Amino acid sequence: MIRVCNKCHRIHHHDYKCNKKVASRNVSLKEDKLNNFYRSYQWNKLKNQKKKDELFQCEICRELGKIGFIDEVHHIKKIATDEGWEARLDYDGLLGVCIIHHKEIEKLNLKSKKEIFDFYSKK
Repeated sequence: MIRVCNKCHRIHHHDYKCNKKVASRNVSLKEDKLNNFYRSYQWNKLKNQKKKDELFQCEICRELGKIGFIDEVHHIKKIATDEGWEARLDYDGLLGVCIIHHKEIEKLNLKSKKEIFDFYSKK
């Protein structure tokens, strides 16, 4: 008989002793607060509304004349900060982007829609 291992989440024979340790769940209160927010009904409703309003097209790709689909809805202000937390459900502070542009924006730490679109228009 086979089973899914609760430690490594792979399929093993039921007699197999997995050596992988269970990851501890030491999550800070701040991380827990963020995780709860990203699972919330309000966030999912707002995120889906943003995707629908942008017709599921990445805003940056569309600006560049390319075709890309929204994979992520990006908060322009980091919600881990106090100022960002207050604006976490602000529709105007969201940007629907593909995964590639989301990673670039995060890495470059661009902080406004104007900065983001200026950066990509010069590229």
